[in-house]
Amino acid sequence: MSAAGTYTLTVTNAEGCTSTCTITVTTTPPPVCTILGDDTFCEAPSASSAVPSTPPATSGAQGETTECIDVSTAGTYTLTVTNAEGCTSTCTITVTTTPPPVCTILGDDTFCEGTLNKLCGPQYATSYLWSTGETTECIDVSAAGTYTLTVTNAEGCTSTCTITVSTTPPPVCTILGDDTFCEGTLNKLCGPQYATSYLWSTGETTECIDERRRHHTLR
Repeated sequence: MSAAGTYTLTVTNAEGCTSTCTITVTTTPPPVCTILGDDTFCEAPSASSAVPSTPPATSGAQGETTECIDVSTAGTYTLTVTNAEGCTSTCTITVTTTPPPVCTILGDDTFCEGTLNKLCGPQYATSYLWSTGETTECIDVSAAGTYTLTVTNAEGCTSTCTITVSTTPPPVCTILGDDTFCEGTLNKLCGPQYATSYLWSTGETTECIDERRRHHTLR
């Protein structure tokens, strides 16, 4: 018997006597089973899938028996719910994950003090947020320190990366030589030793130059 209704029974004993009785039965509908939650979510952090508040859930895909579960991997999840009358219903959801964007910072990790260092995040991100508060792909920094970038892709997934930059002080520039010398003679002017390169206003690129007063005016 699978349908609601009134059922009648007539019984007969060995002497041929009969008796009749009836029963009226009704059916209870199974609970509605639905799973609420995103079917696509970012790989990190985990997403939450929710089921209806009534009837209560009695079993979950992973053996959990709470109304809501947190899932962190793609796959098919099955839920069985039971109502007060003991009727059950089952539903499933298939979820996929979206990988977070790749976060990289391009730029020198050491730069000269007093200059600007350009730091750039990856191209094609949907949005950028630097620890400086700037929201452009590239920023110019002038101070040593650690800079953090959070990038977001089209699916709303985020990723964070950092870079630590330091500054190098400029070399000490000194010129050794007489600031007054006899006309017609040579005056040797020398820059500091151990510099990597030299460029004088005369165009010469040596550590020392010989200046003749009648040919040049010292600057």
